[in-house]
Amino acid sequence: MKSEEPTIIVKRARGRHPGHHGGAWKVAYADFVTAMMAFFLVMWIVGQKVTVRQAIAAYFRNPQAFSGGQGVLPAGGHGLDPELAEKGGPPDPGAPGATAGIEELERAAGRIREALSALPGFEDLRDQIEITVTAGGVRIELIEAPDRDFFDTGSAVLKEGAARIMGALGAEIGKLGNLVIVEGHTDSRRYSNSDAYTNWELSTDRANAARRQMERHGLRPVQVKAVNGYADTRLRVPSDPYDAHNRRVSVLVTPSRAEAAAALAVSASGTGSERQATGTSER
Repeated sequence: MKSEEPTIIVKRARGRHPGHHGGAWKVAYADFVTAMMAFFLVMWIVGQKVTVRQAIAAYFRNPQAFSGGQGVLPAGGHGLDPELAEKGGPPDPGAPGATAGIEELERAAGRIREALSALPGFEDLRDQIEITVTAGGVRIELIEAPDRDFFDTGSAVLKEGAARIMGALGAEIGKLGNLVIVEGHTDSRRYSNSDAYTNWELSTDRANAARRQMERHGLRPVQVKAVNGYADTRLRVPSDPYDAHNRRVSVLVTPSRAEAAAALAVSASGTGSERQATGTSER
């Protein structure tokens, strides 16, 4: 009998695609990358100067304030002294050069005097414009006289000569980049037939009229630190509350460059120009 040969069975594995394992790992990886990006962004912000952090915080509080191509960082140069932009950012408040010295303020006052002197009709108003330099900044005062007013009685509309002066001031101060405080003052004359509009409103409206005229000619809105109306609480001639010299508009150019660098953050945070009105006197 013939022996049986073993049967050889050959199994051939057919090529198969591996089973579907899902894409959950992609979601996890994307979350990890996002978290790392946020972490490094936070670390970068923490390492910035306080003015930069304030600007970034202001952007997230009010993004619309930065519309129109304005940058978030002060180093972008928006509304700042060009020197600050060239140096890549604002100086620390305590750093050398953060505050303008008396000599620098004197030079700025000299340029303002020259610009005003070139105006037509300036000679007639020279005695009514006072420019003083102190450690607190350059103070420019437009002081009314009995026979020459910068505003009509009870009005906040600048007369032609006053408008030219304010325009020249705006052009020169806009070149400096420093912050500005505009103040309005009246005498003690009262309105006889109304308590709805008083010296407080009048003094503030006159200060704002001066601000608007300066902004039309070069003063940048971001430079405006405050617009204050003081009515007759800061009389120039206390012995005579009705003296015409008590009626005036004051423009103070502050010396702090650090404040100028932070002005964009202050403006974007929504505070804008301040208005101060305290008291009850009327013109």
